Amino acid sequence: MSLHANEAFEELSLRGKEICEMMFKTITEKGSDNKGLRHPSGVETIKSIAACTSEELFEVVEKFRIPSRSFITPRQNVPLNDESIIDLSHESLMRLWDRLRGWVDDEASSVQMYLRLSEASAMYQQGKTSYGDPRPSTCN
Repeated sequence: MSLHANEAFEELSLRGKEICEMMFKTITEKGSDNKGLRHPSGVETIKSIAACTSEELFEVVEKFRIPSRSFITPRQNVPLNDESIIDLSHESLMRLWDRLRGWVDDEASSVQMYLRLSEASAMYQQGKTSYGDPRPSTCN
């Protein structure tokens, strides 16, 4: 499975590879139990995140939904449009495709960093810590 997914990825242009990474990061996530989860997303959402056109996104999707691969839904016999929902055909792709596993891990790390920064900012706004000092303030 990893070999076929890497083949599809290598068939893409440089821009297609960028869109591909953003698409898979959008339609997958890591659960609290550290397992990969599907996160079906609309074409409009993926286009917004990847900053691409429908045509650019559809070109990427097509590489992953040809019958010999079928990694993405909807299936190839279903026409794509801006209302389509893009999803993994099976969660096993997250376990078996090394590149996707790395993307899911990267995205989970980014989420954790964002949450820590958000929490630190909230504490600073409440006066519970000073800028540059991660320890809670004891002065009131």
